[in-house]
Amino acid sequence: MNKNFNKNPFDKKIRGLEYYNKLQIFAEQELDNRFEDLALFIRNVILEQDTPRSLAHELYKYDLIILVPVNKNFPNRLGITINIECCTQIYNHQDSKYIKIQDFLAAPIIKYENQLYTLQNFVFAIAYNGSIHWQPNFEVNQPDLNKLYHDVICEIPETYLRLTHDIARCLVAAYKDIFEKFNGDNNGYSAIMNRQPMIVNNGKLIKDGYDNPTCWFNNSYIQIPIREQANFGIRICLELQLQQINKQGFIFVYGNKQKEKEKSNILGLSCQQTTKFLIFETFGSQRRLLNKIIAKLPISSEMMQKPFKLEVSLYKNGYISLAVNEYLKYCEKIPTNFSIYNGKLIIGANLDGEKFGNFLCSVNSIEAINHQNIIHTIFMSGVRQLSGLDGLQLPPDIIKRPALR
Repeated sequence: MNKNFNKNPFDKKIRGLEYYNKLQIFAEQELDNRFEDLALFIRNVILEQDTPRSLAHELYKYDLIILVPVNKNFPNRLGITINIECCTQIYNHQDSKYIKIQDFLAAPIIKYENQLYTLQNFVFAIAYNGSIHWQPNFEVNQPDLNKLYHDVICEIPETYLRLTHDIARCLVAAYKDIFEKFNGDNNGYSAIMNRQPMIVNNGKLIKDGYDNPTCWFNNSYIQIPIREQANFGIRICLELQLQQINKQGFIFVYGNKQKEKEKSNILGLSCQQTTKFLIFETFGSQRRLLNKIIAKLPISSEMMQKPFKLEVSLYKNGYISLAVNEYLKYCEKIPTNFSIYNGKLIIGANLDGEKFGNFLCSVNSIEAINHQNIIHTIFMSGVRQLSGLDGLQLPPDIIKRPALR
């Protein structure tokens, strides 16, 4: 065997990472002879989500939101010739909007002789003609990609070369943070500029009721990947100040939509705000009796005037504890066991990142709880220096519950 052989070259995850690295080079250096890297990336990193041991399967296991930055006018088409309309600009880092990856691939970017061709059609028309040796029209209801390639792409090569680089830049930008998480970065993030919580408004620091700096979550979120820890419970703590609004919104959600689709036996947690209550729910399990409202915590005027500490803990044996300002408010046993699974905590929105809350949040932490009720820190962030409570023994029914020190 080759002495340099130290990893399996047939491993789909290794190959997928190589496709991403090559796509970066293709986009940054504007190469004109590496079209296959774009098609291979789309097929191996995006389309093969359900393929076991593929890179796509690994990347999506935390259910992190992936949105593609595109030009604000995308996919508007302009007339190129009498018979051809084409979207002439796809990438624009200064004036972008963000769309789902499925909508990106399905966008009709070319019209030729009254036939619409999607972005994915365009990429694979090039790949099938010289790079990926597969019948271009093999898929049912697929337009004639041979015709697209020979009659359109080959006739205006400079325009379509520019589009391939644009598409590559969009995909590299969309997957940058996801690949960082895949490589072990646990930091919370929101890759989209207009979905990031604010720390400054009109040139001034945003401050809470104690005149301390804080973050304002308003049509914004942060998502934090949570890695599986078998036989550990989870503890979520936040320092919040609610805003005086008359609409329902999400404070946080822990879950994984992908696992729900697979009908995995998982249990999610959510906290929503209404005009009168903070509502805590469990969801996502195959057992309907576990999809329920656990508690309704009345909202006081003080919660809107000063920051307060909120804790939600779900123990391995199924106990759920809720605490405010480090004192227990609710403790209930649900008929199931629990283990931390691959998923995410999203603060400020639902799992889709489409329904938002409106509140101030200074600090947050995620902790794991073992079978002896001893906690250790998984993640911690905030606008002030924090110290973990690792080693603290915290039974579910104990009244005084230290948090966020």
